[in-house]
Amino acid sequence: ATAIQVPTDESGQASVEIFQTEPQSGTNNVRIEIIRPAQTAGGAAPRLVVATGATAKTWSSPDIALRMNGPSRGSIGSTLTYRIDVSNPGGVAAAGVSVLNDIPQGLSYLNSTPAATSSGPRLQWDLGELAAGQLRSIEVNLRADQAGTFNNCATANTGEGLTAQNCVSTTVTVPSLDVTINGPPQVRVGDQVVFDITIA
Repeated sequence: ATAIQVPTDESGQASVEIFQTEPQSGTNNVRIEIIRPAQTAGGAAPRLVVATGATAKTWSSPDIALRMNGPSRGSIGSTLTYRIDVSNPGGVAAAGVSVLNDIPQGLSYLNSTPAATSSGPRLQWDLGELAAGQLRSIEVNLRADQAGTFNNCATANTGEGLTAQNCVSTTVTVPSLDVTINGPPQVRVGDQVVFDITIA
């Protein structure tokens, strides 16, 4: 129930317990009224609110958030650097935090800080406990091996079953050079000739 009436004992105390139907962080505001019930013996006396008060119950829990940053463009053979920020915006520590990064085909793992445990294209970092409000950063260097658009995603998981994911899209192109020369189609002998050369 969202409201309950409890009679006081001989010492004037009454107890009520609240609990969550679904575990989640947040605050419950509890309003309390002290009521004298209606009395009929010895003359009718109406129900009377003697005093009111309020209290709050804050429920804390761990949380997980992940943000990934990286280049939007690159060229074949270049190094692409990605930064993964993992944080706990919750009110208590998150246990067993790990981060996974599945490298898209066409990119190769070079190194990372801290060092990753690699299994094929999957990189993993075991960060352990993440205190409330704490942020940890991971820097990953990948090599672009072929042209295309690659969606690089990282996922964070906790021992409590929480998860967060973020992705960065990077387009890798082939370096190329284009030269255009413009000049007059014909000139007279002895004239000065100007050519415009454009390199792109």
